Amino acid sequence: MMRSHVKPGGDKIVARNKLPIFSMPSRIRAIGNSRGVILSNQVIEEAGIQPEADIIIQARSGMITIFPAKSKNRVNLDLSTWGKQFKSAIKAGQKPEHDLWEGIGTDFDKEDWK
Repeated sequence: MMRSHVKPGGDKIVARNKLPIFSMPSRIRAIGNSRGVILSNQVIEEAGIQPEADIIIQARSGMITIFPAKSKNRVNLDLSTWGKQFKSAIKAGQKPEHDLWEGIGTDFDKEDWK
């Protein structure tokens, strides 16, 4: 590997494929019954991940990868908007793929979701 330049607290490395990689030493630490790694702001910025972003963590033999989660699959937790969204879906002709509640019915199911 060839180093392109060094930043305080870490190294910017240019690998054989010519993609720059930011590298810095760290340590796995005990956090309660789990383990964790503290990521510096510089590491997060170099990765192009927004602070407070939802992330996906994958593990393989000898490697841990972190990348941003796709935001389009987020669940709307604002229950006050659900009724409006259901009615909009019904008008658009959308139907549920399967019974998520396994047979538990409500008046909404009987009257509005036809």
